[in-house]
Amino acid sequence: VWLEVGLVDAARRTGLSGARPVALGNVRGQLHDMLKQRAVVYEQLADLHVSTDGRTPEEIVAEIAAWEAAP
Repeated sequence: VWLEVGLVDAARRTGLSGARPVALGNVRGQLHDMLKQRAVVYEQLADLHVSTDGRTPEEIVAEIAAWEAAP
């Protein structure tokens, strides 16, 4: 199962959505590149793709459970 998170949610979850020291460089750009690179692999390997953006854990679990229960 590939739990995909978009850049905005990933930045928020990792604390990169607020102010940060300039010395860290373009962290959001690096995060974007990392998500893009990993998506190529995840697309090939995952049997189920679930977008987590703006969703509660309960909604995500319900989608996975429904997929598991399907014949």
